[in-house]
Amino acid sequence: MAADAATRVADDRPSQSLLYNPEVRGYVYQAVTVIVVIAFIYTAVTNAAENLARANMTAGFDFLGNRAGFDVGQSLIAYTSDSTYFRALLVGLVNTLVVAFLA
Repeated sequence: MAADAATRVADDRPSQSLLYNPEVRGYVYQAVTVIVVIAFIYTAVTNAAENLARANMTAGFDFLGNRAGFDVGQSLIAYTSDSTYFRALLVGLVNTLVVAFLA
């Protein structure tokens, strides 16, 4: 008899709304956040692709093989204005490491 009374009391309680269930709310917030982040990334990528296509430009690191055309004030490795952008990047990295070491 006591089991029947406990079951009847449990059944008489009103069911909790999904809006007030913290677990369901957490899942909803996570889903909304994921959707917003995916939409932002999609918008940024398509916008960049359209702008690059309109300007007849390509994305990538192919430019590192092109002639830099500028001088670097000090370098520990050989560099001229006819060197590539990659060589200029390497000279800048070496200069940065030297200054960091000396500091």
